Amino acid sequence: MKIICPGCGHDFDFEEVLRDTANDQILRLYIRFGDHLRLAFSYVRCFRRHPSVPLQEGRHLRLLEELWEMVRTGVFDSGGKKYAVKGQKVIEGMKAVCEQELKGLKNHNYLKTILVKNS
Repeated sequence: MKIICPGCGHDFDFEEVLRDTANDQILRLYIRFGDHLRLAFSYVRCFRRHPSVPLQEGRHLRLLEELWEMVRTGVFDSGGKKYAVKGQKVIEGMKAVCEQELKGLKNHNYLKTILVKNS
């Protein structure tokens, strides 16, 4: 079965995903977001420079790992300071980023700026 990753835009065979360690890790991380899975896909899409340019697997995995830690713990660094917010605030911040329809983000700093303003 062929599928298209909504996060990176790459099309591949589903069985290939299960054999590839990085793709398997990415898939498992997305599943952790539960009800917010689609939001996580949309948020990660903001890191793509162009819809036809997929994220590299390593970067995709790193972004998801960092995002999951922020959602899970609510802890993040910004401007040399450590902040702690509820995980739901991170979800709300992700929604705000997605609503801006940004492309080509380099890191989570835009999300962190939103979280700092609302903390």
